Amino acid sequence: MAASPSALHHPLSPRHAHNFSGVSTEDCVGALSADPAAASAKDTRELAVVAANLTSAHVTSTLLVLADLVNNLRECLNIYREMDDTLAAALHEFRAGHVDTASEKLSVASLMPNDCDILLFQGSAKKNPMSKEDDDANFLSNIAYAITMEVLNPGPHS
Repeated sequence: MAASPSALHHPLSPRHAHNFSGVSTEDCVGALSADPAAASAKDTRELAVVAANLTSAHVTSTLLVLADLVNNLRECLNIYREMDDTLAAALHEFRAGHVDTASEKLSVASLMPNDCDILLFQGSAKKNPMSKEDDDANFLSNIAYAITMEVLNPGPHS
């Protein structure tokens, strides 16, 4: 099938593909098709403007996501500081022989990593770069709580 004369002269035609340093024509067309102005571009300069506009829109969106992520990570920092204080108080209660009070504090602490996880997933980033740390903190605090509950309510294996 022969290409139409307009396709041969379009800046994204195969004869211009060498201008896109390592980016295939198909990938270029796919990316630029997000902006209707790409279809009416008369030369590579106009196409470059379309690409720069798309890049600018993407960067602006990324900045908003990053700002939201930084704010949410700041809140997670506060959550973990509070968890650290709660765990320190639980350890103090253990040392004082107040296992019931220590157990209550460990129960509260065991829920805190979930708060950070939820906060990050509900943000505009929709992901949690702290997932492993949150999961580990949740796992370990639940173990501490479970063992404390075993101290309070010894089972047949105690």
